Amino acid sequence: MSHDYPIRVLGGLPAIGRVFSFLPYTPATWHDPADGPEIDFEILDSKGRKAEWIYKRMTEEQMKDVEVNLLERCADDYRNRSYDD
Repeated sequence: MSHDYPIRVLGGLPAIGRVFSFLPYTPATWHDPADGPEIDFEILDSKGRKAEWIYKRMTEEQMKDVEVNLLERCADDYRNRSYDD
């Protein structure tokens, strides 16, 4: 199952960040070290198609910014999740 988030890349170009998996931050305990956060995602064009050209034009810093943005949004969704589903 994936979740799509509208994002902006390359100076404002609309795109979609498709998140396949998200592991929230888990603080350390006496028995286990801290874990996460981790995210697995891809960037699609605004119509949901694979767009390798976006990856080719993005810098490493821009990719990191997209990753941080998606991590924050997933963490927010995780904190506000409903247990009724």
